[in-house]
Amino acid sequence: GARLGAIDDAIEPGKNGWLFAPGDKDDLAKALIAALSDLETTKAAGRAAREYVETFHSPERQCRETLGVYGKALRRIGAGEFAGKWKEPA
Repeated sequence: GARLGAIDDAIEPGKNGWLFAPGDKDDLAKALIAALSDLETTKAAGRAAREYVETFHSPERQCRETLGVYGKALRRIGAGEFAGKWKEPA
């Protein structure tokens, strides 16, 4: 993947994917050659990438984390932490 945003955090080159500089065709070509030159490593990287996504980005986890954020915000509101800091919409 292109080195943008959180992709750098998710991809470990050669382990679960390959990285390249955005807009750099030569760097992309190097990543593709690396992936295509060793198909066993590429298959293993694909399996590792799937495991990463299923572990850290499952719908269940995303829901749990989103509900946690809302729960925290509601507790802070209930504790009066934001009192007087914003107006209710009209």
